[in-house]
Amino acid sequence: MSSSIYREKGIYGKYGHTLTERDAYLFGKALGRRLSGHTLAVGGDIRLSTITLKEEAIKGLITSGCVVMDAGILPVPALAFAGEACEASAIVMVTASPRPAQYNGFKVYMQDGPLSAAGIVDLKLAVTRHKEFIYRGGRVGRISPMLSYLHHLESIAGPRQKGRIVLDCGHGACSAIAPRLFLGLGYDVVERFTDINGAFPDRNPALTGRNIAALGRAIAVSGASLGIAFDDDGDEMALIDGDGREISRNAYGSFYSMEQTAYGCNDALLAAILMLEALDFTWLEDV
Repeated sequence: MSSSIYREKGIYGKYGHTLTERDAYLFGKALGRRLSGHTLAVGGDIRLSTITLKEEAIKGLITSGCVVMDAGILPVPALAFAGEACEASAIVMVTASPRPAQYNGFKVYMQDGPLSAAGIVDLKLAVTRHKEFIYRGGRVGRISPMLSYLHHLESIAGPRQKGRIVLDCGHGACSAIAPRLFLGLGYDVVERFTDINGAFPDRNPALTGRNIAALGRAIAVSGASLGIAFDDDGDEMALIDGDGREISRNAYGSFYSMEQTAYGCNDALLAAILMLEALDFTWLEDV
């Protein structure tokens, strides 16, 4: 067991080194001890180690008496949407975003927001004392929230003209929903890295300056006016103009309070929709 995965700003480690299946199981037991008898929604991003780690974490949670709704592989905001629907006391996302592919970890969101640094310390202490755990049988069910989440996003968007955008999903979890979403909303979509691949062969998961610059070049080549890039687990996005510059969400102030969804998660897909709605769409046509 490695307690080094419990850090001030998250729970993560290098898979097979500082983070193992045993660590995932003990994490689940520790969190389950805190929330025994409660319902949790659990999902994960598309990293190659996610399914195995998610299964072990769920075993630990049900051992400690939790009711687990396994939402599969999906973006963070879709998991929050599912958690709200099943009235979960918390959601758990298996991801190490925005770290490289060989890393993985866990994001925990309580009903009032992300697990605090003090909460992470409490989990670490509980893991080191795992022999004190008493078995309390929980159970697991499976849910598929992606279609309902897609319909939710579609219901928020208003009518629009068609414009060309470059959509960069970085091979991440948004690949499973973003192309269909923006095509359905009427955009002419140029897809970039929209096939799911947990090795992230074409760009790293983070929205770095290098990745944004590459997207800017793709916008110029394609004749699009805007580009949208998502991180690997769907809680961060960047909107890029035709000159390769990132358009700041801060420019629109409280208008974007809607982008923070249940459990205090950022909804990158919703943010992208709202920002496109806020822009003068005739500008998108003036390539």
